[in-house]
Amino acid sequence: MPAPAEGASAKPAAAPSDAPKAKAPAREGNGPALAQGAKAKASANAPKEKAPDASAGETSASAGDAAAPGSPGQYRIGVVSRKKVLEKYTKVKAEYDKLQERVKGEQAEIDKLSDKIEGMKKDYEAQKDAMNPEDRATKEAEVQKEYSQYRYLLDTKQREINTEEELLMKKVLTEVDQVVSKIATEQGFHLVLEGSSRSGVLYYSPTIDITQRVVDALNSKQ
Repeated sequence: MPAPAEGASAKPAAAPSDAPKAKAPAREGNGPALAQGAKAKASANAPKEKAPDASAGETSASAGDAAAPGSPGQYRIGVVSRKKVLEKYTKVKAEYDKLQERVKGEQAEIDKLSDKIEGMKKDYEAQKDAMNPEDRATKEAEVQKEYSQYRYLLDTKQREINTEEELLMKKVLTEVDQVVSKIATEQGFHLVLEGSSRSGVLYYSPTIDITQRVVDALNSKQ
């Protein structure tokens, strides 16, 4: 009984004490995730990147104004924090809200199967002392079969949601980069850097930060 799944982070419905037990998969990624045998927790936050180490804020009015376009020997440089863009781009939150709604629906199916396994386990524990070895082995096999289906369902759905999240972020970042390129071309910037410490930029003046320009351009397209 296959189905979709995302980042597993919870308690798997355990198999009977005498039956083989399977380990729960580790949680993957920071996006929406399915919980094992528990309610899914909202995680509609866009993937996070480290903010610039020495950013003192954003100013869009004067970014890159020190060098006029076309001036001989002078260049305009801008900096964009894609982390801040993702936080302020309204489309990102809207798309993540939709994805989270899907996670809630998938979680209901996961929880239903988890409850079934827990009930089977309790019945087994209550009756196992009165069972002969053959009946006990049969019951254990039934519980383990349900548990295997549960894990398959959880893992499959988690992979599907992870894939959907990756495609969403790829699409959004492409839109961001296209707007950055458009602004740079139209406003005469010769170089635009990613304003995160991971990009190798250790410091930049807020006067060359054009992040808000990018956010405004993206949101105006909604």
